[in-house]
Amino acid sequence: MVAHSSVSKEENIYSNFFVLETEDRFPFTDVKVCPYKEINTSEGWERQRDCEAKMLISLAKTVLNMNTTGKVELYTKYEPCLGCDHYFIQFLNIFKNIDIDIYWEYPYPDPKNYENFVKKQTLKIWKASEKERL
Repeated sequence: MVAHSSVSKEENIYSNFFVLETEDRFPFTDVKVCPYKEINTSEGWERQRDCEAKMLISLAKTVLNMNTTGKVELYTKYEPCLGCDHYFIQFLNIFKNIDIDIYWEYPYPDPKNYENFVKKQTLKIWKASEKERL
């Protein structure tokens, strides 16, 4: 099972290869999280498009039942945000016999340096998309 935060709708040309966002997120609820690790502020947004949330929702709806036992091993490039942590907690409360191991390469951006982090990431993405157009 693979998810990516930029592939959320069927209109995306890669949608057949990824877990997509679903409108019905029951039994999960969202919290709005901003980049500065603050919850439910006006700058925040719900994280149902984050890959961690999409994977857990998909597992809950299609694969697992209440009596399933086992382990989920999840890899994500960046340390999960507080919104995704909220999804993990809800998932573990529902599926009490499932353990989750989470692996990530890069820590959550330091709020003091978030603006520089965003600029670097945007620049990299912009350059990559420009190369594809050539």
